[in-house]
Amino acid sequence: MQIVATNWQVYQITHSPFALGLIGFFRIFPIVIFSLIGGVLADAMDRRKIIFIAEFVMMLSSFLLGIITLAGNVPVWTIYLLTAVNAAAFAFDTPARHSLVPNLVPEKELSHAVTLNNTQYQSATIFGPVVTGFLIASTNIGNIYLINTVSFLTVLIAMLHINIKRKETALHLISFKSLKEGFHFVFRHNLIRSGMLLDFFATFFASAATMMPIFATDILKVGPEGLGILYAAPAIGAVAAGIFFSLFPHIPKKGLLLLASAFIFGLATVFFGISNIFLLSLFFLAVTGAADTLSSIIRHTLRQLVTPDHLRGRMNAISMIFFMGGPQLGEVEAGIAAGMFGAPFSVVIGGIGTMAVTAYITLRNKALRNYQ
Repeated sequence: MQIVATNWQVYQITHSPFALGLIGFFRIFPIVIFSLIGGVLADAMDRRKIIFIAEFVMMLSSFLLGIITLAGNVPVWTIYLLTAVNAAAFAFDTPARHSLVPNLVPEKELSHAVTLNNTQYQSATIFGPVVTGFLIASTNIGNIYLINTVSFLTVLIAMLHINIKRKETALHLISFKSLKEGFHFVFRHNLIRSGMLLDFFATFFASAATMMPIFATDILKVGPEGLGILYAAPAIGAVAAGIFFSLFPHIPKKGLLLLASAFIFGLATVFFGISNIFLLSLFFLAVTGAADTLSSIIRHTLRQLVTPDHLRGRMNAISMIFFMGGPQLGEVEAGIAAGMFGAPFSVVIGGIGTMAVTAYITLRNKALRNYQ
């Protein structure tokens, strides 16, 4: 809800594609700075406590954004600042949360757990944007932030009821040496390294999410209600893909499926950029969501299976820089390109870039192609 509301609010205040794309910078900069620290802490401390504190900070930033918005005359820099605070907390939350999953389920069930977790998340992103779109049209955006604030309470309560058995790691792990150990593991492992590079470059080029307010307002002319549906469309495709993967978890040649999904993601992005018909645009966005989910499940499961538990926090932190850095920096790039050449051109060129990068990695990386 908050992402949709923030993007719409910034565009309504500035009417600038560059200002809209700049949100991506304030989302990724704190992640680059703090995620590595978050990864080290996730391997050295109680992951539940880290998640609890991080979620509380995100709840507080959402509350402040709501109060400031309801007060009126919102300076755009306050949105950027609170977005950065939220991203900093997210940088600690994500490595701990992703590393917690293997502590909760047996290894043989990890693929199912990852699929279920992804499907549950995508289900929420179907209803969240749609509801947000109608709320934007009917109430003050500040109320949306306050509703989002309340939603964080469910996570905080859940953290209080999770019990895990995990061997505690010595506190000497909180050091530069432990951080170096994480980098050494990730970049020496060919499959993890290749998956992260694909993650970064594919999403860097094909990041169209921040441009949605421009498409909803100026191209498709569907207003805030249509904006919510546009944001929900990829999640619908993602849920369908998640259900498919849960029914057929043992698909052979997962490496080829991963690469094919990334290529289709880029191709569907191109068609979305070309389309000026609302229903067609929704279809192509749903395809991007399905393709992205298939590749994400494979990449995430692969990383968790090959990484020892005492390194998972650092691996997930480094991975987060790539899978978050790609789309967020891509939003800045898309904003600049959209300001110069228009949003459709920016999206189309990005999709072509994604296909080119995927084709290059497919041809150059035999190990990833042959991953089963």
